[in-house]
Amino acid sequence: MAIASAKKGFVTTVRSVTPRCPAKHVETSAWRLLAPAVHGNKAATVSLVEIRPGGRAEPDVHETSEQMFYIISGRVNAHVSGEDFDVEPNCLLFVPEGALHSMEVVGEEVLRMVVITAPPR
Repeated sequence: MAIASAKKGFVTTVRSVTPRCPAKHVETSAWRLLAPAVHGNKAATVSLVEIRPGGRAEPDVHETSEQMFYIISGRVNAHVSGEDFDVEPNCLLFVPEGALHSMEVVGEEVLRMVVITAPPR
């Protein structure tokens, strides 16, 4: 596992991270690629997340963090503060701090996305 240090970069890979199912998620695998507790960075957490067909992220609020979801493949119906968004590959969904949000996979393709949380939780 790479550790950030003064002015040194590093590379981390999905193969080097054990996937987990985050709280309030169903049919989900997440690989935390960048996290302060592991890597020593400060500004954000970055994860690769896959949600399988029929899966979802249940309603949640992050009071002090923004989240950005960059969709690589698959489609998702996202709900943010009472507004619905149909999000497809090559799109980014922004969720401001304090916003109630959730999402469900649309169709039979696995949703694959990069999730950035800043500041990290």
